[in-house]
Amino acid sequence: MIVFGQIPSKARRFRLEGITDEVDVCELCGKKDLKCTMLLVELDDEGNELGEVYYGRDCGAAALGWGVSADRAEKLVKGTARVD
Repeated sequence: MIVFGQIPSKARRFRLEGITDEVDVCELCGKKDLKCTMLLVELDDEGNELGEVYYGRDCGAAALGWGVSADRAEKLVKGTARVD
């Protein structure tokens, strides 16, 4: 079972590609009508691309291991905040 904001037990690796308002559903938790989603590329152990996913800001930040709020994640993606 996948719970909002949690990544399945097998550690997955992602690379952030950007943020979009064209997709409004999180592919991890299923939440709909989102303001925006983060486009992430899933990577294998060697860094090869496995495919793209669209996660909401909370799920995307968790997948990237950021541990920040949705608003902070969006600001980081848009380049309007610093990574501490």
